[in-house]
Formats: sequence, C-alpha cells, structure tokens
Amino acid sequence: MKKFFAGAVLVCFLIVFFTFKNNISQQTEPSNNMVDTDVVEAENFPTVTFGTYTYGYVLFRVESPIEIIQNDLQEDFSVVSTRNKCELAVNGGFYTTENEPLGLVQINDKVVSVRISSTFLDGFLGMDDSNGYVGREPHSDVSNILQSGPILIENGAIAPLNIQDDKPSRRSAAIVTDAHILYFVTLFRNDSRFSGPYLADLPSVVMEIASTEGIYVDQAINLDGGSASAIKTSDILLPEF
Repeated sequence: MKKFFAGAVLVCFLIVFFTFKNNISQQTEPSNNMVDTDVVEAENFPTVTFGTYTYGYVLFRVESPIEIIQNDLQEDFSVVSTRNKCELAVNGGFYTTENEPLGLVQINDKVVSVRISSTFLDGFLGMDDSNGYVGREPHSDVSNILQSGPILIENGAIAPLNIQDDKPSRRSAAIVTDAHILYFVTLFRNDSRFSGPYLADLPSVVMEIASTEGIYVDQAINLDGGSASAIKTSDILLPEF
C-alpha cells in the first residue's frame, strides 16, 4: 500500500471537506480575520480520564446537511474554513505522499477516488443531510462517502484493531448512534494540545467521552490524526500544527 500522508477534513457550515498539506511540520495559528474564533486554553476543554492520562476534547453534533469539498490548493485549515464561512469543521481523510486521496471518496454521488483494499482503512463513513453511517462496506444509499479507519466501535462494542507503529497523537473520529445521528470529536492530552492517546486506546477513550456526554455509540471510525488534525466550532479553533 502507498504510504499514508496526513490529510484533513472540514465540516463547514456543517459541510465536510478535505484539505491536505505538503508541509505538515509547520505550526499554524488562526488567521487574523478570525477575531471571534481563537485557540482556547486547555483547562477550558471538557475532559475524560483513561488510564493515567486525562484527555481534553471538542465534540459537536451534525444537525445540517453535509457537503464534501476537496481543497486542491492545500490551504491552511483556518484559511479554508474562514473563506467557506464554516461554522463547524473537522479533519478527516488520508492521502498519499503524492497528495492523492487514499481510498474511496464520493462527493454528491460522484466518485473522486476509488476504493482500496486495506486492513487499516477498513471502514466507510457515509453522510447524507445530517445522518451518518459507518460500516465495512459503503452505504448504498448516501451521496457522500469517505473511506477511513480503522473502525473503532462496531454494533456498540469495541472493534478489534490491526495497528502497527502506534504512538500518542491528537486524534479525530466520527461517531454514529443507532438513530444515525452523527458526531465528530477531536481529542488530545489535556496537558498538550499536540499529543493524545495511542490508537489502540482510542476506542475506549471515545466510549468514555460518549458516556460523559450521554451519547450511545453504535459505530465509530478513526479519521486522520496527528499534525493534520484540526477542529473548529463557534468559539474554538484547534488548527493543524
């Protein structure tokens, strides 16, 4: 399989779009025209504890139609989200080192990138209106599909993971309830916005967050994490770094 390259997705105005960057080591800050949206201090985040670590998180529910927009210009998260008037945004998707999307990407019924066979990218996030679907096969009746993975939670239970070279990292995930209500979450170490849980621990941490928030998790899937992870709400911006 081609090497993974960090990507990012935004849920703008409850629109989801992809962005990818060549230089993922450069730390970015919010753009100057985002006066009402800033990076907040870690102590302001809700937290959960798993093992010996406390994790902060940003969570939002999707309540409006979703559209996937591919960011071909490789612009910063804050720049793209501002220009598209995104009220909510979150990263997602994986890319190769040649900046090509890895796996199935379908936007408004148009296939942008074809499905691949992968033990890591073993799931599909389907999105229509404000509804979400996660499964090991693409949902047959949705307009927008993203291949990602691994699947974290399946039918309400933690799924077996096939992981190599695991390390702590800030992470993002999509959560779907049994009523197909869709949530996005980004989580990180409470003492460092740039670190987070091991991927092996992510399903348990997601379960802890869901329990704290009163959400029943039927399905959950990992989105891209690490240096490309980013999230925005009405009063929070955690940019890529």
